[in-house]
Amino acid sequence: MSVRIKPSFVIALLLQCLVVIDGVRTVDMSEGNVARSSSSHALSSRMTVRETETPLVSIHFSMKPAEMQKMLGDRLVPDVYDGKAFIQVSMFYITTLEMSTFLGFVPSLMSSWCMRISAYVKMKDSGEKGYVILSADFESSFFGKIMTSGCKSSQLGTMCGTVALNRTKMSYGQLFSVKQDGNEILHLAAQLGNVSNTPFFNWANERYVRFQLSADKKTLKRGTQPENTKIWEGNYQVKLAAGAVDPIWSKVFQTKFAGYGWGYLDDPVPEPCGQGWCFFSSKAAFVDNEATVLAVNDTGA
Repeated sequence: MSVRIKPSFVIALLLQCLVVIDGVRTVDMSEGNVARSSSSHALSSRMTVRETETPLVSIHFSMKPAEMQKMLGDRLVPDVYDGKAFIQVSMFYITTLEMSTFLGFVPSLMSSWCMRISAYVKMKDSGEKGYVILSADFESSFFGKIMTSGCKSSQLGTMCGTVALNRTKMSYGQLFSVKQDGNEILHLAAQLGNVSNTPFFNWANERYVRFQLSADKKTLKRGTQPENTKIWEGNYQVKLAAGAVDPIWSKVFQTKFAGYGWGYLDDPVPEPCGQGWCFFSSKAAFVDNEATVLAVNDTGA
């Protein structure tokens, strides 16, 4: 009996070996800031990838547009809803991360919990809507460390780190908890209901461009996420669990963005979930196309 091996399987296996071998090298060398690997490319703007997240929960924190503008330079501006700028804090599990090849998308076999913090923005001149990833933190597992190292070496302007993220089923619903260096920085006790704030849900999610802005605000990149590749399934409105003590609690902003003076967002007024700004999706997926440099401002932002 003969066994047929599909070429796509061989390619996937070879790519996975390359990712793991170079990923280990990246982890070992990351402190020297000289790490470069194919795992970085697989997680970066240098390569088209398809990511599937199951589940995804997000909290949207409102702020004054002028406060957000402090970190956007002179080519991006906040995209506002009802006059407010918004920062999204999302917690999700990356179930599959696939790389684009001549045979189509092939799996990297990597997976990890992640906390991602993004700002909703648009181009100042054209008004094109998108978002900027401010930080991305992965778990301390083997693949999580590879993802963190890949993020550090490739994601322009994004703060990349390590967190411990847990999802626990409780009598009242679900508890999502994030710890950094052993200290809790976020938890959300969630009950799920029908989506009641559809206009905001659509405004937040109908974005098909991801911008990358360097820390010095000089270099701006643009990558597309085609509309026909974005998937949102099993969507719910998140309400704070009535039976939980401190159902929403945060030290995210004073921990990660103290330099911008955003610590007040950890005690948000108004409370986000009560405003209909918190959501749960059983599945979210998108294709992240290779990003290109839009502009380099040598004179500063």
